[in-house]
Amino acid sequence: MAPEQARHATVNEHTDMYNFGATMYRLVTFRLPPAAAATTDGMPMSAKIFEGLLKPVTELNPQAPEGLADLIHKCLAFNPNQRPERMSEIQGALDHLAEDLVISDEDKLDAMEW
Repeated sequence: MAPEQARHATVNEHTDMYNFGATMYRLVTFRLPPAAAATTDGMPMSAKIFEGLLKPVTELNPQAPEGLADLIHKCLAFNPNQRPERMSEIQGALDHLAEDLVISDEDKLDAMEW
């Protein structure tokens, strides 16, 4: 759940970006990002606490491309205004990463055994 959802604040496309970032985080690290709901003592989660609990993607998966790790962390920014402006920015970043990482035909999804 995005921090703004936990605080019952405005939910918009930035919330979707957070949730997309949480999905990418889970797929890359096999872990969930920290819960943005209230802390165990009932206090609202703060950005400082959240950021302290969020383990870096590359710490949990050293093989993760740096660009992908950076994108995931941008999507998981506690403050919705610090996330990418539009989903098209995220798509563009992912397209750019794919162009950089797919070097040969063996790297393409079509070549993978499913």
